[in-house]
Amino acid sequence: MRIGDSEKPHSLRDVAMRVLAAVINVQSSKNQAHDFEHGPPRRFIIVGIVATLTFVALTYFAVQAVLKAAGL
Repeated sequence: MRIGDSEKPHSLRDVAMRVLAAVINVQSSKNQAHDFEHGPPRRFIIVGIVATLTFVALTYFAVQAVLKAAGL
């Protein structure tokens, strides 16, 4: 970590990458602790909700496409 990183807020891209890493469980405990201590929780919550809704929608449409292809 560079000096001054803790004062600089995370960009939206950084938050999205950190949420994705947490979702697939590859985020280190050091980064997770840093996020909880220095990250604005509102951004993480919003990005997490959007990521979850996107995953659910993609899963739904994939299942619908498979069912349609199977003739059901």
